[in-house]
Amino acid sequence: MHKGAAFAGWLSHPTCISRDAAAELARKGGALRQSSQNRFAISALLLIGLRKAFRKASLLCIDWYEVMQLTGTAIKYGRDVDTDAIIAARYLNSSDMDELALHCMEDLDPTFTQRVKPGDIIVAGENFGCGSSREHAPSCIKAAGISCVIAKSFARIFYRNAINVGLPIIECPEAVDCIEEGDAVFADTSTGVIEDLTTGESWEVRPFEPFIQEIVEAGGLVARTKMHR
Repeated sequence: MHKGAAFAGWLSHPTCISRDAAAELARKGGALRQSSQNRFAISALLLIGLRKAFRKASLLCIDWYEVMQLTGTAIKYGRDVDTDAIIAARYLNSSDMDELALHCMEDLDPTFTQRVKPGDIIVAGENFGCGSSREHAPSCIKAAGISCVIAKSFARIFYRNAINVGLPIIECPEAVDCIEEGDAVFADTSTGVIEDLTTGESWEVRPFEPFIQEIVEAGGLVARTKMHR
């Protein structure tokens, strides 16, 4: 026999209370049980949701660490490296970034594609990325394996394009003056810390604003927009 029915039967006994009162108590007891079950179901759903959110946040933290904590060998250039030097216009009949990466820095540094390794860091002087507004330049650098560009300053449009394609860039004249070709360099774009691991010198600059960090971590503006639809 169902416990609720047994309870109602016991309550309806003449020695206890009237049948109508017993029925009312039984009805309220059923409603109470249903309410408790609903609260339990809602709590379970909330717990599942929180667990999923925590798992997703944990994965994002891992991705964030990989994107924002950068270590590589310095490849150093001077000032006014323009977008035609980064990727010559004669190759722009292709939009395949892997193909364009084979010609990255070709006119400025013919040895670049032979010696660049995934994670390497470009260190350059003033006005890096000047010239045309084509976004192929930062995309090409990223596709070649460069993890970050540290320069004394960037051309305005190149700076915006770099963020849009998810290429971390840092302005720090002091670091550029001290870092030499071939030095091992560490950069944390979330804190603004740069360290020359070869010499032990370090510098600190203003880190990315949170919304820029989100764009870079997502892999670019388009990727971030898709994530937040």
